[in-house]
Amino acid sequence: MISVLIRRCILLVLFLLVVTPVYAGGIGLFLNAGSVDARWDGDAPTQEFKGEHLDFGFAVDSNLDTDRMFNYRMEFGRAAWKIDHFDNQNAEADIDGLVMSHTFGFGGLLTDNVRLWFGPELRFTLLDGQLENEVARDIDLFGYGVGAAIGLNFNLPGRLTIAAKGGYVMMNYYGNGPNWNGSSWQSSSYDVDEDLVYLGVSMFFRSLN
Repeated sequence: MISVLIRRCILLVLFLLVVTPVYAGGIGLFLNAGSVDARWDGDAPTQEFKGEHLDFGFAVDSNLDTDRMFNYRMEFGRAAWKIDHFDNQNAEADIDGLVMSHTFGFGGLLTDNVRLWFGPELRFTLLDGQLENEVARDIDLFGYGVGAAIGLNFNLPGRLTIAAKGGYVMMNYYGNGPNWNGSSWQSSSYDVDEDLVYLGVSMFFRSLN
């Protein structure tokens, strides 16, 4: 199941890389960083954690520099999630894996070289990790969420675009891993609600209009 999902994600990325130039968009790289508040439910008592997200990888955008109202942006890459004081203990959790987001933007040109857009966003993650210096430590998570994003494209002379983006996503994760029962770590299923707020930058190479 997981391997099939990964293959489909890679095929989607390759397909978008091929068709994007037809629509005068571009391909490039992205880096997003954000903070989270997460509520962990499951077999163990409910816990609330704060943490940090860092995502980076490849990005595709269908409309970087025209006055057409719609643009579609896809980001696919590596996700890292760091949690301090897991289960309110001194254990630190480092979780990473794959992330893919789909943003459906609506906007237009503010000037000849600047485009503003905003719209809904879908986010999917496939993550695993571990607790540092603990025996019962493996963590496996699948996450999905919906939110909204806003972006600003700065189209430089030639074919380079520098873009800024910010967003808010409500995430749900399901999986399993350790939980603290008051005296020891035990295996538990997870049902996690997360609020993610992030800011990001990206660099695109535009196709010819």
